[in-house]
Amino acid sequence: MINKTNFNIKEVTGCLGGECYLVVSGNKTVLCDTGFSFAAPQAASNIAEATGGAGPDYIALTHAHYDHAGGAAYLKSVFGNAAVIANSLSADIFARPGALRVMRELNASAVEEAPCRDPDASRGHGDMLDRFKADILVPGPEDYTVAPDLVAIAAPGHTRDTTSYYFEDLGLLFATETTGVVACGAVVPTFITSYAQSLDAASRMEEIAAPSILSPHYGLLSGDDALLFPARAREACEVFADFVLSRHQSGMTYDEIVRAIHTAYYDALLLPTGKQPLAAFITNAKAVIPRLIAELE
Repeated sequence: MINKTNFNIKEVTGCLGGECYLVVSGNKTVLCDTGFSFAAPQAASNIAEATGGAGPDYIALTHAHYDHAGGAAYLKSVFGNAAVIANSLSADIFARPGALRVMRELNASAVEEAPCRDPDASRGHGDMLDRFKADILVPGPEDYTVAPDLVAIAAPGHTRDTTSYYFEDLGLLFATETTGVVACGAVVPTFITSYAQSLDAASRMEEIAAPSILSPHYGLLSGDDALLFPARAREACEVFADFVLSRHQSGMTYDEIVRAIHTAYYDALLLPTGKQPLAAFITNAKAVIPRLIAELE
């Protein structure tokens, strides 16, 4: 039986493109992702306002990308009683100097492309990336109960550490970029590390049949939009795979395929939303092409 009595979601995003959401479930409040590090001070202000200063009980991270987990350490420093939930692989990533360097580079690019309201953003205010610490580690790949009625579900494919969360009492799935993001009415594939795992994640979503889905960078899907989303996600991934492979087989270079993806997906669908900096999109596109071709051939 799904209890929707206390169904309450508030967007507390600090800067467009680093969306994060507060979910109230029974007597607990969960912050789903944290956004950019440079926008963490604004996110903290939004969270304090939304919770009357109490802050969240949990901070649930889907993966260790700069636009999803960059603000985690800063928000933990502000809301000290909040337990940070992360995949064990996410914690490993935050321990790598090279990974932190890339996060900082992409943060700097995002500040230039989508300035947030915090005037200190360009000076790195909110950057506590090297102080990241998870309080609850999700071991994976099995489902893992991290709090009452809150289950972490491994969803690798966007990254190896990607994790979704299911609020059992609400029938709400906090989805991940492994199954894509909604933009301009379409589902945009955003898997990077594995095409096959993206299809597996869509099948798992279908099994769960969540009446409501909190979609990354978009917001709430409910009713038929939620129930039909897994099938739409699978189809979008299949179309993208064919898009890349057919161009590769026609003799296009990787750079030419990147430009084709840029036009068909970024310019047409993502750019109008203003939610993904171009530098991050290009980085992801360059990473996925050789992996996808190797996986399909």
